[in-house]
Amino acid sequence: MVFPFDRMVHGSGLSGPISGISFPEKLLDLRISVLNGPDSAFPALNNLTKLKTLILRSCNINGIIPPYLWRMGNLKTLDLSFSKLHGKIPDSFVHLSQLQYIYLTGNLLSGPVPVLDKPQNFDVSYDNFNSTNTGEEKCVYPKLSRIFAFVVILCNFREDLLLV
Repeated sequence: MVFPFDRMVHGSGLSGPISGISFPEKLLDLRISVLNGPDSAFPALNNLTKLKTLILRSCNINGIIPPYLWRMGNLKTLDLSFSKLHGKIPDSFVHLSQLQYIYLTGNLLSGPVPVLDKPQNFDVSYDNFNSTNTGEEKCVYPKLSRIFAFVVILCNFREDLLLV
């Protein structure tokens, strides 16, 4: 199946793993949601370096978020909500200067919530994050005045968030 690179791919109610689909390298917008069927690994998307929008919502993806994702410098929107992703978000995540919308809701992610100053919308609700960052007593967010929405509902925090 061939898709024009200037349009988005959006599927709903499909079944099967994403790994069986190949996408053109010039694809800018990939949106797949509500995949039925068994769990699958994160799809190999490392050749899609021009992506601006990546939405893989409710796609039964398990495992860690692959490291190449944090190097996709053109991403503006990242939505990996409602899958079974686990592990930590690396510190390199904060270097994605174009990223404005981050939705990681409803996964099994853990560790400290990254300290961000760029995204306008950041949702990590219903995950397993804790508030302790290495070398800090509390999870401190000094630049939240620039963030439009910061959602951390039911994240199993062991300490209070400190918003300054």
